[in-house]
Amino acid sequence: MRSPLIPVVCGVIACHSSQPPLYPAGSDRDDGHGWLAQASAQFLTDESEEEGLDQTARRARGYGGDSYGGDAYGGGGYGSYVVPAWPVQAPDRTPKYKQVATLTGAIEGTITLQHERGKLATSCGDVATSRVAIIYIEKVQVGRMLAVEGRPASIGGTIVKRGCTLTPVAQLVTPLPAALDVHGDAKAARIRIASKPYDLQAGGHVAVPIQAGVTRVDGEAGTLGAAWVVAIDTPYYAVTDDEGRFRIDELAAGTYEVTVWQPPLAKVTNGTLAYGEPIVTKRTVKVDSKRTSRLDVK
Repeated sequence: MRSPLIPVVCGVIACHSSQPPLYPAGSDRDDGHGWLAQASAQFLTDESEEEGLDQTARRARGYGGDSYGGDAYGGGGYGSYVVPAWPVQAPDRTPKYKQVATLTGAIEGTITLQHERGKLATSCGDVATSRVAIIYIEKVQVGRMLAVEGRPASIGGTIVKRGCTLTPVAQLVTPLPAALDVHGDAKAARIRIASKPYDLQAGGHVAVPIQAGVTRVDGEAGTLGAAWVVAIDTPYYAVTDDEGRFRIDELAAGTYEVTVWQPPLAKVTNGTLAYGEPIVTKRTVKVDSKRTSRLDVK
């Protein structure tokens, strides 16, 4: 008995062999697969406009344009719901001093650092200590030019938990307004930011707006080494190296009040960390053009 499948198979093969070849997508002899591919990637927002275009004109429109994105992606509304307009006001970080190019004054020197690099043994574990001082000039009438659209670049504002230590131990954040981000490690912790408690999840982070002045970040009950954030509005600042050296340049000629800020000394009592007051020193420095003034603090 002959199989009924043979004529069917042959018929399919014969039919397939009679099909014309597919021409390259987008060519004048395109059989449609190129146009379908284009249509699937292009959103058409105005059907009445499209009705008046033949296939060639539609292809000429190409990709992108006004119909690509926006409400066509479903962002304009769904049913009776309309996406509200979210007003966003950019913070004003315009410098409050006169900008002048090619300023040639400078201040450099050495700060005798009060901290020794090392570790403190606490109930949480070892807490790393660091030698650092922050130097800044808070009041400026004339200052350096800013490279990015007349607005200062933002620095600082990030702290990372590593075991029992929050790093960096001390940092400067400018300009204001600004925010502070604290990132966690593999172990959750209860932290304090300016004495307010927060839950720092494993691998998570806590973000808060930061106020002008000094903000302390540490663990509840002295369980984590403290980190200190100095937030100011100034174009002139420096952080010392391990030898206490620093330099601030591009200063206009004049007299400046320079602040040297060091984090408080830490001590351990019954496995708990405790801190005193920050070490703050102020000096008045006269700066001349094309010269470097010296400032050493012991």
